[in-house]
Amino acid sequence: MGISAVVGWLIYHTYNKEGFIMKRKVVSMVLAGVMATSMLVGCGAKKEETSTPEETVAQEQTAEEKMEEKTETTDGAAETTAGDASHEVNFPDGFPKKEIKLIVPFAAGGAFDVMARTLQPIVKDMYNVDLVVECVSGGGSAVGVTQTLTSAPDGYTIGFGSTSYLGLIAQGKMEMDPEAAEFLCTISSDPMVLVAKAGGDYDTLDKYLDAAKANPGTVTLGNPGSNNTNQAFSKFLDQAVGEGTFQMIPYSDGDSRVVTELLGDHLAAGVLKPNSCKAQLASGELVIIGSFTHDRLESFPDVPTFEEKGLDVFPYGDVAQTVCFAFAPKGVDPQIKEAIGNMLWNAVMSDDFQKLAKESAFETPAQTGDELRSFVLDDLYGGAEVLAEKVFTN
Repeated sequence: MGISAVVGWLIYHTYNKEGFIMKRKVVSMVLAGVMATSMLVGCGAKKEETSTPEETVAQEQTAEEKMEEKTETTDGAAETTAGDASHEVNFPDGFPKKEIKLIVPFAAGGAFDVMARTLQPIVKDMYNVDLVVECVSGGGSAVGVTQTLTSAPDGYTIGFGSTSYLGLIAQGKMEMDPEAAEFLCTISSDPMVLVAKAGGDYDTLDKYLDAAKANPGTVTLGNPGSNNTNQAFSKFLDQAVGEGTFQMIPYSDGDSRVVTELLGDHLAAGVLKPNSCKAQLASGELVIIGSFTHDRLESFPDVPTFEEKGLDVFPYGDVAQTVCFAFAPKGVDPQIKEAIGNMLWNAVMSDDFQKLAKESAFETPAQTGDELRSFVLDDLYGGAEVLAEKVFTN
């Protein structure tokens, strides 16, 4: 096996195992190995040493076995802390010298709070950085987002943002420049689902739709907040079945209120993220009856999509997305911004957070830097503008 073949073999296996990006350390090892091997080959040529065909085959097999062992070891380390695979965290000297506050703009117990508190011990374990989570709800996330953006740009206050506050800006309900933030890292991208009480009158999609069609305007459909992605999908479903079919109820105090109303038999069904009712789904108290996705969810393969029922819940394309991202006030030192973004990226890609993602059926695109900024301002805010024009016109 030639040098180029060996290097190609090692790069292929390092890149392709579990889809991880090669560590910089591994890159360095590969390059160093190439240089060292080249020197040895050159020296060997000068000595005019020869090997028998049998010895050559044995040497190549031994080298291949050793490389496979090294690749397996490297991949094992990546699986333990997957985020360590790519993004270096280089804080300036003396930073951080105290805890970093993470403001969640929704009520405690909701999906964003769960993700924030899952990240806390991961960040502490990986970087010895203390994250202090503070839930500041109100105004459909406007209160918490405003508190984050108006904090000192010193790196000690960051926040979770979402398509909710971008929608408020697009609708003219929040006076804020969408570019007035330093975007750090994407945390999650969630599907929207329709949830009902298990064992109740509406615990399948067919039961729910049949009851609503038989009694127009009486069967309830709830969502947390208003003029957001949840309500957009509520409206899309109502339009798809027949406008006015459902009695739609927005709850200003978030996901947890919708869950409470479902459990108390005060609400027939609610539009939520699976992560918003993870505990109740696991306990069997609630059940997902429909998915606002093009394909069935891998974590809930028995749940039908609305498209399977012939209902178009994407009348304007994929403009309604539920994405959580971390951001900081405008003006944060670029090195601190990059370090915190990379720290969060690595934490999101860790095994513990990926376990939460799998259990809660959300994805972790984990973008940072210019890629994230473009995604937020072009894709997410662009979609929010479409919704503001086509859906939330009053």
